[in-house]
Amino acid sequence: MKAKLTQTFIKNIVPGERSFEIHDTDLPGFSVRVAPSGAKTYNVFYRHHGSRKKLRHRLGPAHSLTITQAREAAKQFLGSVALGNDPGAARREGKGATLEGFLSEVYEPWAVENLKTGTEIVRALRSTYSGMLRKNINSISAHDVEKWRTKQHKSGMSTSSTNRYITYLSAMFTRAVEWGFLDAHPLKGKVKKAREDTSHIRFLSPNELDRLFKALDAREDRIRKERHTANQWREERGRELLPALSDCMFADHLKPMVLLSLNTGLRRGELLKLEWTDIDLERATLRVRPENAKSGKGRHVGLNKTVLEALHGWRDVKMGERLVFPGKGGKPFGHVNTAWRGVLKGAKIKNFRWHDMRHHFASMLVQKGVDLYVVKELLGHSSIAITERYAHLRKDAVLNAVNLLDE
Repeated sequence: MKAKLTQTFIKNIVPGERSFEIHDTDLPGFSVRVAPSGAKTYNVFYRHHGSRKKLRHRLGPAHSLTITQAREAAKQFLGSVALGNDPGAARREGKGATLEGFLSEVYEPWAVENLKTGTEIVRALRSTYSGMLRKNINSISAHDVEKWRTKQHKSGMSTSSTNRYITYLSAMFTRAVEWGFLDAHPLKGKVKKAREDTSHIRFLSPNELDRLFKALDAREDRIRKERHTANQWREERGRELLPALSDCMFADHLKPMVLLSLNTGLRRGELLKLEWTDIDLERATLRVRPENAKSGKGRHVGLNKTVLEALHGWRDVKMGERLVFPGKGGKPFGHVNTAWRGVLKGAKIKNFRWHDMRHHFASMLVQKGVDLYVVKELLGHSSIAITERYAHLRKDAVLNAVNLLDE
């Protein structure tokens, strides 16, 4: 897409479902990239002498650079290239010194703009590889990563989690090679995913489920009491009262989120990005949009009575919001770990993650005789092979199937 880039034009660009680039008609090579989040970044494209590959140089975000400043920076950069220099090489050498430097100044801006979960991925990289942040990225080896994996397994991290974090790191190194920060990928062919044991599926027993909801109700009661006390204090001092919670079905977001997770099998990311326009209460269905699905394919999930009642009650609390579960400023929650862990502790439930509610949903369906292909569609699995991890839960149905021959 091409257009004359002006300050007014930049301001009025409407983001789409995917990132896109608008190239300036007045200055070849100068462009603005627009992310689905609405973030806009000025870039300049160039070819270094003797190279056929077109390179991208990030000038900076539109919220901190005016169009005039960005255009002037692009002219200076292209002028330096015309004189035989490669300013991007100097920039890469300076910013790729350490893992933290590469993450903060190079990979994070790109990931946030181009990856659906870029912010979460960078946060995970920075947290899980905190011991490597000061290392030069050229010195990080396969042995370093294997030592990290061994340490995490000893501390209790699951194989699936370490595999996921190694995938994040490997993908980052792939970009570092493509952009010239590394000569070779330090993990490729050397660090492989560990085999995951999918035979044990964690789901809640009836007793655990009862304890979970008692803990959620206790939390709701505590929040309501705290709100009542706070309003008494405000009233005594003539201050504006906070919205009362006594007549609301839910005191806050956690219980309705748990109800939806247990009864729809939505992934946490799908749940947090769910919008009211995705829900049809009359037809008792919700839609997972392709851009929010892990597989990139949309799907529809039916809503049972429990979820419908929860959504009707929660809608009264969050009337007028775009997201079903909005965080600060109307943006999606980053996570609900603190509240969730507190409830699990109160319920005395161990070794149960948020994602395990998805396993609980699938396990209950399979144990009630629902066909695996139906479960696959509800969960949005890309392959039936993934869903077959629940097949062992149908043991009684399989053993009793031969009795049908007697009829």
